[in-house]
Amino acid sequence: MKHQLLALALCSISFFYSNSLSAQSKSNLPGKFTFSAGIGALPTYFTDKANANLPPVNIRTGYQFANKFGVNAFLGYSSVTTVPTTFSDGLESQVINKSLMIGLRGEIHQKVSPKFDFYGGAMLGVNFLNIKEINTGTGDEMVRVEGEPTPYNPHPKNTQMLYAAFVGANYYFVKGIGVFGEIGYGVSLVNFGLTFKL
Repeated sequence: MKHQLLALALCSISFFYSNSLSAQSKSNLPGKFTFSAGIGALPTYFTDKANANLPPVNIRTGYQFANKFGVNAFLGYSSVTTVPTTFSDGLESQVINKSLMIGLRGEIHQKVSPKFDFYGGAMLGVNFLNIKEINTGTGDEMVRVEGEPTPYNPHPKNTQMLYAAFVGANYYFVKGIGVFGEIGYGVSLVNFGLTFKL
């Protein structure tokens, strides 16, 4: 399923790329392939009192088919562990949540100077979840019985539709190589990293 969605995302980018080349064949608006790799400064699940097992990471690859418009594919990963919780029966457990996000993003850019631009947009995708409840005393995964009282859903969904909006900025310190900062929903609420125009 994951491979099929990734293939769909790449095919969609190819479709937009083909259309943009056709529309621009008689114009002087060159397209730009882009690639960005970032790290998260504020994991999305921090509100659940979760600690990051590793910093959230994300990569994007896309095509800017006009001066102000672009589309790209997004792939992000995060892994967090909640703080231990003690229940009335004396049992203590914590949850490990691994999240893989795949999506397509549409962006609108506003260039301020040849080196600096703002952007914003929206993303539609899928969030694949791997959620485990761990007994902190034994380290074993816990199995919740259907119908019995439990603080957690014994059968959590392993996929969720992903809708997100974001704003950010790029600064190119040399031709084709720069840095970006972004705020929005994803594997992290705040991201920064390197960006390239190819």
